[in-house]
Amino acid sequence: MKRKLKKKFENLELRGKIYIEFIENLKIGDYCFINEGCYWSAKGGILIGKNVIFGPNTTIWTYNHDYKGSHLPYGGEDVLSEVVIEDNVWIGMRSIIMPGVTIGEGSIVGAGSLVTKDIPKLSIVGGNPAKIIGKREEDSYYKRVKDKMFYQEKVFNYRHNKS
Repeated sequence: MKRKLKKKFENLELRGKIYIEFIENLKIGDYCFINEGCYWSAKGGILIGKNVIFGPNTTIWTYNHDYKGSHLPYGGEDVLSEVVIEDNVWIGMRSIIMPGVTIGEGSIVGAGSLVTKDIPKLSIVGGNPAKIIGKREEDSYYKRVKDKMFYQEKVFNYRHNKS
């Protein structure tokens, strides 16, 4: 699994055992970090921007049973819904991201959160279900973006450019 991901996404950092199904439906930008214990299903598609950090044991799910279908109790066809995580997002440990959610640029998802709805950019969310509990300071955030102050990119370049 790790070898296949590293081949497809060369600027990706991985730690420990992870499980991702339907890798062909996964797109990841540069300088992302996936921590151990992550369990993702990309059946409906997962699109991840650059400089995104995932804490340990995160879950991303992109499909559900068609409970309204004619094949009871769960329906015959899966309902697919892409998950989009924009640039510079931090997903805390044991967070769960449900199908069809978009997490806006620069947002932070607190540990243990259940994300069931879209999150606006620069939001800080937490809880079950996740709710906005704060906002990142916009001027400070955009100064960091302008100055390319991305932790994961610096770590990647340090590790791979040592003499």
